[in-house]
Amino acid sequence: AEDCAAWEWAKMTRESMRSHHQDGGLERSIVKLNDHSHLYHLVLDLGVPGLQPREWLVKGVWKKQDDGSLVTAYEDVEHEDFPEQSGKYVR
Repeated sequence: AEDCAAWEWAKMTRESMRSHHQDGGLERSIVKLNDHSHLYHLVLDLGVPGLQPREWLVKGVWKKQDDGSLVTAYEDVEHEDFPEQSGKYVR
């Protein structure tokens, strides 16, 4: 379970970044909020003519349960470090 959790949280590895850019990724960053949460920022050009790039800003949290299992949850958020850039991307 811990290996799976480590893989889930390793979104900024060189391999992951290379794949992101090869698949139309324009921006990608992660901000650690504390030992159990982070902000994940992603911008993709979906490659559809006339369609603006799409932007996501997601907060992820995780918790280890008493039985040893890990629970992760994600939600869309707004954050001062990533203001919405109207006209540039669609969030």
